[in-house]
Amino acid sequence: MFGVNKIPGAIFIDLDDLLENGRLKDAGALKMEFSRLNATRPVVVYSNNLLNSSLGWYALQLMGFDSSIYSWQDWQSNEAEISD
Repeated sequence: MFGVNKIPGAIFIDLDDLLENGRLKDAGALKMEFSRLNATRPVVVYSNNLLNSSLGWYALQLMGFDSSIYSWQDWQSNEAEISD
């Protein structure tokens, strides 16, 4: 979700798009930001910066998504297991 390296089929969502005045946007705005995601499928949040990606993961959790968080290196190490 966040970062320069991209998982095949990943949808990039910029952390700045989830924030307003340094806080997470309200539920209606987050719903619009996440509208490109399939709410019935697990979401993998990844980045080289776990602090940034944790905020995205948290927003997804608040909105009811089944989400996991990985560093880019974790993703590469576990890609086969995660992709099943």
